[in-house]
Amino acid sequence: MYKQYLLKNPFRHSLKCMMVTVALFMTVLLGFNTPASADELFPTSSGRYKEGCQVDGKQLPVTGWILKDDGYKVGKVTNSSPDKSYEVTLVSYKEFYAHTNFKHVYDQNGKMIKKGQEVFDSVTQNVGPNQTIQLNVDLPVDLPPDQKPCPTQIDLVCGPVIQYLGDGLYGKRKLAWQHLHKTVDGDEVWCDDELIVPPAACPFSMDRFTGISNGAVVSGAFSIQVTVNGGTPKKVNFKLTGPDGTVKTHTENNAPYFFLGDNEKWDTTQYPNGQYTLTVNIYNNAGQVCDIQTISFTVKNGIAQCPLQMVEISGVSDGEVVTPSSTLNIGATITGGTPKQVRFELTDPNGVSILSPHDEEQAPYYFLGDSGGNPNGWNTTAYPEGQYTMTASVYDETGWEDNPKVACDTKTVSFVLAPACQPEIYAVHDDKLNDTQMLIVAEDELVKIGGVHKGRDIEALAIDLETGTLYAAAGDNTDKPGYLYTVDKTNGNITELCPTLFDEDSNTLFEEVDGLAFRPDGTLWGWAQNKGLFTIDVANCEATLVKEYQGEVEDLTWDVAGTTLYAVGNVNGDDSKEGAGDRSAQLLAYDGANISTVCELSSESEIEALETLPDGTLLVGYHGKNTVIAGTIDKNNCTITPIKEFSSIFNDVEGIAIRNCQ
Repeated sequence: MYKQYLLKNPFRHSLKCMMVTVALFMTVLLGFNTPASADELFPTSSGRYKEGCQVDGKQLPVTGWILKDDGYKVGKVTNSSPDKSYEVTLVSYKEFYAHTNFKHVYDQNGKMIKKGQEVFDSVTQNVGPNQTIQLNVDLPVDLPPDQKPCPTQIDLVCGPVIQYLGDGLYGKRKLAWQHLHKTVDGDEVWCDDELIVPPAACPFSMDRFTGISNGAVVSGAFSIQVTVNGGTPKKVNFKLTGPDGTVKTHTENNAPYFFLGDNEKWDTTQYPNGQYTLTVNIYNNAGQVCDIQTISFTVKNGIAQCPLQMVEISGVSDGEVVTPSSTLNIGATITGGTPKQVRFELTDPNGVSILSPHDEEQAPYYFLGDSGGNPNGWNTTAYPEGQYTMTASVYDETGWEDNPKVACDTKTVSFVLAPACQPEIYAVHDDKLNDTQMLIVAEDELVKIGGVHKGRDIEALAIDLETGTLYAAAGDNTDKPGYLYTVDKTNGNITELCPTLFDEDSNTLFEEVDGLAFRPDGTLWGWAQNKGLFTIDVANCEATLVKEYQGEVEDLTWDVAGTTLYAVGNVNGDDSKEGAGDRSAQLLAYDGANISTVCELSSESEIEALETLPDGTLLVGYHGKNTVIAGTIDKNNCTITPIKEFSSIFNDVEGIAIRNCQ
């Protein structure tokens, strides 16, 4: 393309070359503050970045050199900007290791005291417009013998100093650099020769071998596994050495740690008979070996193979995330005959054995046994979250009697016990006449989220059980009656979603929404004072009256099956005004056709919330002067039993929404 341009425009090319030549000549003639010395411009033993002094991706008009004739202790910087000043730094470092190897240095207690290269001396100055300055530093390589001189790295950079190289690098901020090494009797030395560098923390140790034992006589194909105590190592390395000098190595980076890989078997028939050793090295993140274990055994192909095989571990799968408080029925399926024993071994996230080993002699083979063929199960309620490992091994009589025992086959699964679910509990406080303050339960106390929303008169709350979205609806003591909102659960902000809901078919305006609830199918239902029960199409902001009802309710909830909707209705005689007789209440039920009274609720406090627990129990929320209380309702007689109390500085809680653990 450029060649074609030259052919078409030879005069322009010649003119361009002439202009460049003149420009270069003028640069040399005028100098532009450029030092005249060639050694200063390009010292033979130091590096210089042509694209140096880039800050935040922007090239600054600053050039610099480290002066060879001054022993590299002097840096010279020129700023060609006519109106701006820039910060520049000359720094010398003590080099603890080769400059490309940023290792840590520790004291006798294992505490890190140095990292990579540490600043020995530095100076930072501003270089003004059209100004050239010099910066001077001392060098550790120049220290007298009694202070043990050592190698140094000198950097000339734009911007501030970095105290430890290894924490960061200058990159394109750098203008020039130099390394001065120190030798003693011809050997290169470093500044850390006198420092103690102990191994980094090595908490890992091998727990045991599974599938093979010291002194065993083996043949056939089987899995070899090791388990590790002390957490998760960087890697586990296997090295198998045979009688003919054969060496087989394998590295595992993640648990479970199997020789040749997860659940893979080593086939002795592919190897000669004789004495073997298997060495296992366990490494930490620093690459240091924390533990070494070796076992010896004999391969004798041709001896009878154990026909027993572990088909699978049932009841939990590898990588599964288990719901907290679950009961796991972990079992093992065996083929190839009747085993002498099946051994289960369970370890927690710290590698500690739990209820293990557990041995089963007869089918069915379940961890913790069975009762009449039904597994006893392992209840996870009392155990912490994290990764667990279950190992199941099958033994014939010979392997069971061996010392140590030798399994015919082994399988392992690792699974995660999820954190215990914490229910979400939100509430709304009616401040003064109609101001709204959003609240959340935190550590058994109702605390506010965000600020007060003036004149919003929020009366009802509901949480979408699938998405977790928190919805709110207004009463009628506001200029936006019956509005539907979404609530930001992190800061309490409310966002208008729908204006006052209206059903065209029944000509019904829902101006005071008393309660909201999600049906298990995901539809949102509401109850408006003196209007009744209605559904809400959130996407289109449309409402449909389902059942008329004269009176006020405090809250509503669907049962687990989604067949019955329960509500707490106020008993106010002929006065349906809000606040009249709120402490007299009924439990109402809507069965898809009619609204009926289940029973009279016996509460001396004002009921504000009604939710359904996963087991079908009705959970009621009511408040005293400075408390919010959760209780259960006996649907046979409407007796309320308090189960939890939350303290609060707020004395007029209007609505409560609870998202229970499912």
